[in-house]
Amino acid sequence: MKKIVTFSILQVIIFIGYAQFEQRNMRNTSNELDIKLHQDSVFDYIKIFLTGDLTFHQDLEAKAVSEDGNSRFRQWFRMLKPLFHNADILVGSTSSTFPGKKYAYKSFYGAPDEFLGELDYCGFDVLMLSSALKHEPEKEILKRSADKLDILNRHRVGFYFDSIDKRINYPLVLEKKGIRVAFLSYTTHKHAKSLTNSMANPYDLKQIEKDIQKAKTMLSDYLITYIDWESVLENERLEIAVELFNLGVDVLVGTGAEAFTKADLLDLDEGNKKIFIEQIGQLNASKNERSLNKSSIIEIVLKKDKVSKKINLHDMGFIPVWTLIDHKNYAVLPINNVDERHIKDIQPNYLQYGDMKTALTDLRYAFFNKLEELHYNFTDNAVDAVEFSSFMRKTIVAEQEKSNKILIAEAHENFKDFFGQSPKTQPYEIAYDDDLAVYAPANSYSVKRDDKSGRILKKFDDGYETKDLVCIDPRAQTFTKERKKRIILTPEEQRVKDSIDEYMRRFYVEDTFATIKAMLKKAKMDSARKKDSIFMARMANINKFDKKIDTRFEGKTIANNPKMKIKQGVFHETDAEGDDNNENTPYREIDEFFLIEVFRSKHLKEINITALPYMKNYEVFYENDEYVYYIGRTRSLNFAISMCKSVRQKGAREAKIIKQTNGVRSLFMEDIK
Repeated sequence: MKKIVTFSILQVIIFIGYAQFEQRNMRNTSNELDIKLHQDSVFDYIKIFLTGDLTFHQDLEAKAVSEDGNSRFRQWFRMLKPLFHNADILVGSTSSTFPGKKYAYKSFYGAPDEFLGELDYCGFDVLMLSSALKHEPEKEILKRSADKLDILNRHRVGFYFDSIDKRINYPLVLEKKGIRVAFLSYTTHKHAKSLTNSMANPYDLKQIEKDIQKAKTMLSDYLITYIDWESVLENERLEIAVELFNLGVDVLVGTGAEAFTKADLLDLDEGNKKIFIEQIGQLNASKNERSLNKSSIIEIVLKKDKVSKKINLHDMGFIPVWTLIDHKNYAVLPINNVDERHIKDIQPNYLQYGDMKTALTDLRYAFFNKLEELHYNFTDNAVDAVEFSSFMRKTIVAEQEKSNKILIAEAHENFKDFFGQSPKTQPYEIAYDDDLAVYAPANSYSVKRDDKSGRILKKFDDGYETKDLVCIDPRAQTFTKERKKRIILTPEEQRVKDSIDEYMRRFYVEDTFATIKAMLKKAKMDSARKKDSIFMARMANINKFDKKIDTRFEGKTIANNPKMKIKQGVFHETDAEGDDNNENTPYREIDEFFLIEVFRSKHLKEINITALPYMKNYEVFYENDEYVYYIGRTRSLNFAISMCKSVRQKGAREAKIIKQTNGVRSLFMEDIK
């Protein structure tokens, strides 16, 4: 009897302890609390959501196929859409690419364009591409994926077309309500090594330090970094994290592995908290396993004092999510909303419910006493309302498109009647292949591309993105947070301005004479550089052409024998005068050039190239019972003057410019300032 009573008491204690563990760090973040933030008259707030890898591969293709045989992804993230609606900046990491139908067969991790459409529908503002590099070595597929993100006005970090594109888009700094957030992304995978540094961001601590300094120069207030470090040992990750935190990183999120591992909250300075997520895992799990089917959405709230403009971290927490996978369903669910029966459209069975509770316990244990658990209490009605509003917007846009097509057709007919020919039309950009018309019409996305490079022309500092996000241009010389005042013109003022611009474009007369003059000058400079480069190439192989040149010497002692080998130099036994008729000489095609006379000597000397590196490949001529040491043959006088000044600054005070014409050398310039 005593054993039964003791066991019952122990069971009650464990139940109470578990209940306290469940509720210890949980906080209800309802819409009422968000309203208080919006109504705050002292501070401005922005909310950032960080998610894990958004993945698709061929094994998941069956989960997206509906009864009619078409690919539909709406059910995958449908329950998270109201949650994402609360974020000012929504960040994800995609481990998949978007090759399109043309290249779909080449990539196991290539996602259909409808998957990209679903991410667009969810409202992702920033997508990290570093995790996709390990799965996709094809540059063409990576470029197609990046191009589609540009069309959708979604920011990408981690892959670039070339050095110009990287200079325009990296580091990525977004601003809202005067708060600037910088985003960096790196990869340690071997596939990234096949790409140049101008196309990817391989992990390099020195380069990361430069990128962080650049982000600080751009006046960023908060710095978030994603690193795909699946190949980095676990015992090395915390050391790397601390090093990056000391450099200025505020949040470090690890990606690359399928499973969520652990999180830490580091307090390096008083009140300066750093978030470290070792492996955030996959937002939508690829397998139904305990270690893989869970992840978290990290919420960060920043605030800015409206008077002092000081920016601080206001709040942080995590939202647990779990992926339901069975033969019918595939959906990413907010665990608390399902657990508390706020969401009833999708309900796991008894075994699945146990797996979900296990995942919740694992996540609470990982974040225990580090980050608070957050709960948004939206219901099925909110999910339906968000989806219905999106449907109505799509319907309105579609109807507007129909009206526009009718008006455009009428305008084309009027144009043709008046001018006798149809006007030139600009084709629409297609962001993704939306065969089912589930998302916004594809032809509603029209962008302007650069005529030469083909890149999409982005507008900076104008708030062109959704949710009033401003993209800061990294190419600026100086950075300020004061926005340029935009003058809003009336329709009539805009019409007059457009008319003037069109007039100037039609009647602008180019200065043809100045253009031709500039072209001739450039051609002359190119010709001079070409001749100099040909001569330097000949000098590099001089022993192959000139039989009168002695071999180079390496001896420690120098006698008066001019046939001694000269280290790193070229000795001419006799003067070059009269050598123009020698067919084997490398100089017979050169009529006139400049040399730098460094010094003269009665005896042949060995030059210490290590101490005097500018004397490498020097020439020695025996003239008037003296050995004269020359360097640098060039047809460019400006180059000769610059070289002479440099040699004088390095100790050769008597250096002068010699002009050689048809083998005859004469003093050209001695007084050089």
